[in-house]
Amino acid sequence: MKKELISIALVLALIVTGCASAAPSSSQSESASSAQSAAESADAVSSATTGESGASSDASDSSQAPDAVSSASMVFYQDSSLTGEELRQAIRDAEGNCSVATVNDDGTVNLANFVPYPAGEDHLSFTFAENTTKANLAAGRDGMVSYYIYTKDAADKNERNRGARFRIALETDQAVIDQLVAENPEIPVGATFVRILEVLPLG
Repeated sequence: MKKELISIALVLALIVTGCASAAPSSSQSESASSAQSAAESADAVSSATTGESGASSDASDSSQAPDAVSSASMVFYQDSSLTGEELRQAIRDAEGNCSVATVNDDGTVNLANFVPYPAGEDHLSFTFAENTTKANLAAGRDGMVSYYIYTKDAADKNERNRGARFRIALETDQAVIDQLVAENPEIPVGATFVRILEVLPLG
């Protein structure tokens, strides 16, 4: 009987030892679980970093991409734009077409065509009737003048497109107006004078 009990005990001991060897310990399971969690966390960080890097790269590319409106506003006919006496003579000879843009009371744009005449170096004259353009200038709002000369037979682009743009304001100083009238007798009586604030290239 004693021998049988000893045999059973030995068999049980061998079975328990075999099971212990086959099954992972709790510390091993925890280590494996921790390693898996760390790997998943590393993948998540890597993905997030890649996403941020991609977004940063996209933002960088977007910031470097030219804005269509800005690019368009930078295209000037600088080489064919007229200034000084050459421009004034072209206006005297009525070589081009003149458009005057002003701002209405409601913020919309008014555009009209007129025939200007130079009055000295810093002024233009117009034979305005009582119209919207004159009223807008009289309200203290600046205007823009485009003087454009198109020569269709010219081979060079700059020769085909000549002229200038002006930023203008109504001249209201009566002493200046009287002087302009006296110095430019060819200008019709009652003409409206505008002061040239800035001369810009065609664009």
